[in-house]
Amino acid sequence: MPHKILHQWRALEYNHSKKSASWSISIIIFAILFFIIGIWKYDITIIALAILGGFTVLRFGRKKPKNIIFTIRNDGIQINNKLYEYKNLQSFWIFEEHNELVLHSQKKLIPLIHINLNNEDKKHIKDLLLKFLPIKEENYPIYDIFARFIGY
Repeated sequence: MPHKILHQWRALEYNHSKKSASWSISIIIFAILFFIIGIWKYDITIIALAILGGFTVLRFGRKKPKNIIFTIRNDGIQINNKLYEYKNLQSFWIFEEHNELVLHSQKKLIPLIHINLNNEDKKHIKDLLLKFLPIKEENYPIYDIFARFIGY
């Protein structure tokens, strides 16, 4: 059976917040503190994590989100050119306060797929997805709470 598009929208891949100079300075100070602790403890792992972690947080903090096409189809959910088939998904949940649709995949390492709903009609999307997937309430992941806390 050929795929059929049920709903489609464009949105940023994630909500981006502009980072101030003080944000960057805070990350650098935090990385330097860990670097000093690594030297004090004679621990190369802490030193390496301080350098790599600080660089990574700064780099990805400045990265601009891409404009993505999200498509709900009769055979799965497509994000740009990648299709997540319903048979490989367990459930979904909509975080109203964050305008996010979260798909729970069967993957063990990264089981949650976050989709920016932008200003889409959440009830309509919920009704469409209920035809293919069960709804299951999720807790907002702690790493996302932490990321929002530090301004990601």
